[in-house]
Amino acid sequence: MQANPAVPDLGLHDIILPPAPSSWPPSLLALLIALVIVILIVVGVVFFIQYRTKRKVKRAAIAQLMQLKATQASITELSALLKQAALHYYPREQVASLHGAAWLDYLSKSSQQKANFSDVKSRWLAAFYQRSVMANDADFTLAKNWLIHALPANHTTLKVTSSKGSPAHV
Repeated sequence: MQANPAVPDLGLHDIILPPAPSSWPPSLLALLIALVIVILIVVGVVFFIQYRTKRKVKRAAIAQLMQLKATQASITELSALLKQAALHYYPREQVASLHGAAWLDYLSKSSQQKANFSDVKSRWLAAFYQRSVMANDADFTLAKNWLIHALPANHTTLKVTSSKGSPAHV
Protein backbone atom coordinates (compact mmCIF):
# COMPACT_ATOMS: atom_id res chain seq x y z
CA MET A 1 0.00 0.00 0.00
CA GLN A 2 1.30 3.35 -0.90
CA ALA A 3 1.33 6.16 1.50
CA ASN A 4 -0.74 9.12 0.54
CA PRO A 5 1.58 12.06 0.14
CA ALA A 6 -1.12 14.44 1.28
CA VAL A 7 -1.38 12.75 4.66
CA PRO A 8 1.67 13.12 6.82
CA ASP A 9 3.02 9.96 8.51
CA LEU A 10 2.69 10.44 12.24
CA GLY A 11 3.95 6.98 13.22
CA LEU A 12 0.68 5.91 14.80
CA HIS A 13 -0.54 2.35 14.89
CA ASP A 14 -4.09 0.95 14.75
CA ILE A 15 -6.03 0.90 18.01
CA ILE A 16 -6.06 -2.55 19.58
CA LEU A 17 -9.20 -3.13 21.62
CA PRO A 18 -8.99 -5.05 24.89
CA PRO A 19 -10.82 -8.42 25.05
CA ALA A 20 -14.53 -8.37 25.92
CA PRO A 21 -15.22 -8.67 29.63
CA SER A 22 -15.69 -12.26 30.81
CA SER A 23 -18.94 -13.48 32.34
CA TRP A 24 -16.94 -15.46 34.89
CA PRO A 25 -16.79 -14.90 37.78
CA PRO A 26 -20.41 -13.77 37.91
CA SER A 27 -21.40 -10.67 39.76
CA LEU A 28 -22.58 -10.81 43.34
CA LEU A 29 -26.15 -10.10 42.24
CA ALA A 30 -26.09 -13.00 39.76
CA LEU A 31 -24.77 -15.33 42.48
CA LEU A 32 -27.51 -14.18 44.86
CA ILE A 33 -30.25 -14.73 42.27
CA ALA A 34 -28.89 -18.20 41.45
CA LEU A 35 -28.78 -19.07 45.16
CA VAL A 36 -32.38 -17.93 45.67
CA ILE A 37 -33.52 -19.99 42.67
CA VAL A 38 -31.74 -23.11 43.98
CA ILE A 39 -33.24 -22.63 47.46
CA LEU A 40 -36.75 -22.21 45.99
CA ILE A 41 -36.35 -25.37 43.92
CA VAL A 42 -35.15 -27.38 46.93
CA VAL A 43 -37.99 -26.06 49.14
CA GLY A 44 -40.51 -26.82 46.39
CA VAL A 45 -39.25 -30.39 46.01
CA VAL A 46 -39.31 -30.95 49.78
CA PHE A 47 -42.90 -29.66 50.05
CA PHE A 48 -43.99 -31.78 47.09
CA ILE A 49 -42.46 -34.92 48.63
CA GLN A 50 -44.15 -34.17 51.97
CA TYR A 51 -47.46 -33.56 50.20
CA ARG A 52 -47.28 -36.88 48.34
CA THR A 53 -46.15 -38.80 51.42
CA LYS A 54 -48.87 -37.31 53.61
CA ARG A 55 -51.57 -38.32 51.15
CA LYS A 56 -50.21 -41.77 50.31
CA VAL A 57 -52.48 -43.59 52.76
CA LYS A 58 -55.45 -41.55 51.56
CA ARG A 59 -54.84 -42.62 47.95
CA ALA A 60 -54.40 -46.23 49.05
CA ALA A 61 -57.62 -46.11 51.08
CA ILE A 62 -59.58 -44.72 48.13
CA ALA A 63 -58.14 -47.45 45.90
CA GLN A 64 -59.10 -50.09 48.46
CA LEU A 65 -62.57 -48.55 48.68
CA MET A 66 -62.97 -49.02 44.92
CA GLN A 67 -61.93 -52.66 45.30
CA LEU A 68 -64.47 -53.14 48.09
CA LYS A 69 -67.14 -51.57 45.90
CA ALA A 70 -66.31 -53.98 43.08
CA THR A 71 -66.61 -56.97 45.43
CA GLN A 72 -69.85 -55.74 47.08
CA ALA A 73 -68.40 -55.53 50.58
CA SER A 74 -70.34 -55.32 53.80
CA ILE A 75 -70.78 -52.20 55.90
CA THR A 76 -68.52 -53.77 58.55
CA GLU A 77 -65.68 -54.02 56.01
CA LEU A 78 -66.34 -50.46 54.91
CA SER A 79 -66.21 -49.24 58.50
CA ALA A 80 -62.96 -51.18 59.08
CA LEU A 81 -61.38 -49.41 56.09
CA LEU A 82 -62.44 -46.02 57.45
CA LYS A 83 -61.05 -46.89 60.88
CA GLN A 84 -57.68 -47.94 59.38
CA ALA A 85 -57.43 -44.64 57.53
CA ALA A 86 -58.49 -42.66 60.61
CA LEU A 87 -55.93 -44.43 62.78
CA HIS A 88 -53.20 -43.37 60.39
CA TYR A 89 -54.07 -39.67 60.40
CA TYR A 90 -55.73 -39.01 63.75
CA PRO A 91 -54.40 -39.62 67.28
CA ARG A 92 -54.81 -43.26 68.26
CA GLU A 93 -56.22 -42.37 71.67
CA GLN A 94 -59.09 -40.51 69.95
CA VAL A 95 -59.96 -43.13 67.34
CA ALA A 96 -59.04 -46.62 68.53
CA SER A 97 -61.65 -46.96 71.25
CA LEU A 98 -64.55 -45.59 69.21
CA HIS A 99 -67.28 -47.90 68.01
CA GLY A 100 -70.99 -47.80 67.34
CA ALA A 101 -72.74 -44.43 67.46
CA ALA A 102 -69.65 -42.65 68.82
CA TRP A 103 -67.66 -43.87 65.81
CA LEU A 104 -70.28 -42.60 63.35
CA ASP A 105 -70.46 -39.25 65.17
CA TYR A 106 -66.69 -39.01 65.02
CA LEU A 107 -66.75 -39.67 61.27
CA SER A 108 -69.27 -36.87 60.77
CA LYS A 109 -67.32 -34.42 62.97
CA SER A 110 -63.96 -35.15 61.44
CA SER A 111 -65.26 -34.41 57.93
CA GLN A 112 -66.88 -31.20 59.21
CA GLN A 113 -70.28 -32.62 58.23
CA LYS A 114 -69.29 -33.00 54.55
CA ALA A 115 -69.82 -36.72 55.03
CA ASN A 116 -72.83 -36.86 57.33
CA PHE A 117 -73.26 -40.30 58.85
CA SER A 118 -76.34 -39.35 60.90
CA ASP A 119 -78.61 -40.14 57.93
CA VAL A 120 -77.42 -43.77 57.83
CA LYS A 121 -76.73 -44.18 61.54
CA SER A 122 -79.49 -46.70 62.35
CA ARG A 123 -78.71 -48.84 59.30
CA TRP A 124 -74.96 -48.84 60.00
CA LEU A 125 -75.42 -49.58 63.71
CA ALA A 126 -77.54 -52.60 62.86
CA ALA A 127 -75.02 -53.69 60.23
CA PHE A 128 -72.12 -53.63 62.69
CA TYR A 129 -73.56 -56.73 64.32
CA GLN A 130 -74.67 -58.48 61.12
CA ARG A 131 -71.93 -59.38 58.68
CA SER A 132 -74.36 -60.01 55.84
CA VAL A 133 -75.59 -56.41 55.42
CA MET A 134 -74.04 -55.27 52.17
CA ALA A 135 -73.07 -51.67 51.55
CA ASN A 136 -74.98 -49.88 48.81
CA ASP A 137 -73.75 -47.17 46.43
CA ALA A 138 -74.78 -44.43 48.86
CA ASP A 139 -72.61 -46.00 51.57
CA PHE A 140 -69.61 -46.12 49.25
CA THR A 141 -70.20 -42.51 48.21
CA LEU A 142 -70.44 -41.48 51.86
CA ALA A 143 -67.21 -43.33 52.68
CA LYS A 144 -65.42 -41.76 49.71
CA ASN A 145 -66.62 -38.28 50.75
CA TRP A 146 -65.23 -38.92 54.23
CA LEU A 147 -61.88 -40.09 52.84
CA ILE A 148 -61.67 -37.02 50.60
CA HIS A 149 -62.75 -34.39 53.13
CA ALA A 150 -61.47 -35.73 56.45
CA LEU A 151 -58.04 -36.96 55.36
CA PRO A 152 -55.33 -36.00 55.98
CA ALA A 153 -56.18 -34.50 59.33
CA ASN A 154 -55.48 -30.80 59.52
CA HIS A 155 -55.43 -28.48 62.53
CA THR A 156 -59.12 -27.59 62.14
CA THR A 157 -60.37 -31.18 62.09
CA LEU A 158 -58.09 -32.14 64.97
CA LYS A 159 -59.54 -29.30 67.06
CA VAL A 160 -63.13 -30.22 66.15
CA THR A 161 -62.71 -33.89 66.96
CA SER A 162 -60.84 -33.35 70.23
CA SER A 163 -62.92 -30.40 71.50
CA LYS A 164 -65.18 -32.52 73.70
CA GLY A 165 -62.35 -34.10 75.67
CA SER A 166 -62.33 -37.87 75.89
CA PRO A 167 -64.50 -39.79 73.42
CA ALA A 168 -67.80 -41.24 74.51
CA HIS A 169 -68.01 -45.01 74.60
CA VAL A 170 -71.14 -46.85 73.54
